[in-house]
Amino acid sequence: MDKLKYIIVDNNGLETPIIFPVILGHTEVKTPKKVISGGFVYIYIKDNNIQVNCFGESITLKVKSREIDSKIIKKLL
Repeated sequence: MDKLKYIIVDNNGLETPIIFPVILGHTEVKTPKKVISGGFVYIYIKDNNIQVNCFGESITLKVKSREIDSKIIKKLL
């Protein structure tokens, strides 16, 4: 199970996740959209179900993960 980074942006009223490897910094993922939340995420399979666990924060973007972020990412997988 590898740790990834993510941000969630406001895409014209739709909260849209962007997931990327930890080798990139949160500020390196350029977007003109407003960043709502961000941090780290684990995505894995358990008992034949996709599990998503968001946590932490982006210090550089000054946003934290939210409990709902895991649900938003899982819905799109």
